[in-house]
Amino acid sequence: MNTLIIQNESNKNVRTIPKLGYSIFFHSRFCLNKSFDLILEPGISEKNYQRRSVDNQYIEETTTNKYLQLPINLDTKILKGKKTTTYLTVGATIGYWIKSNTRGYLPDIFSSFTSFENTEYYNLIYFNEKYAFDKKKDRRYDIAINLGFRERFYIRNTTLSVNAFITKSIISQQNTYMLNQEMRSNQSITLQIAYSKKLKHHEDK
Repeated sequence: MNTLIIQNESNKNVRTIPKLGYSIFFHSRFCLNKSFDLILEPGISEKNYQRRSVDNQYIEETTTNKYLQLPINLDTKILKGKKTTTYLTVGATIGYWIKSNTRGYLPDIFSSFTSFENTEYYNLIYFNEKYAFDKKKDRRYDIAINLGFRERFYIRNTTLSVNAFITKSIISQQNTYMLNQEMRSNQSITLQIAYSKKLKHHEDK
């Protein structure tokens, strides 16, 4: 689930709503020593959010963003069971913004009509637009910090890994090109499930 963090937001009549997305990744684990593992998970991630007007019920817009990502995490063992191991996960994610699309509804100002209660109404126009990146405005690379927990379940020579963590971008989606501009960044809560098979016999001690 992703939400958009906006600093210096100028439009107080619009609020941001978190939206679900997905991640597809390749899970690689490298044992550094008895206490630490290095985790690399290159893949693609979808980070979405909605922008809704405060005084109306219609959704103003839904934005879908796709990123190429390389999370680099360090797992440290905090609890060891007979067939499970719990890790604290700390690391960073390097990303590249590859695609953005916005869809939603806007009021048609030329179709307004007034009800018997003297209330003005508008018809809504649907739009679906692919975003064209602007080199001056948009910062397409992203750097984020990761913090979470990973639970590993051992079943014979296979391992099921369940990871829950929060990822917070430390840079804005936009370059600084004007005074008092809105600075936007992503914050995601992610639940990942990975399946792996051991290439050679290895046991955590």
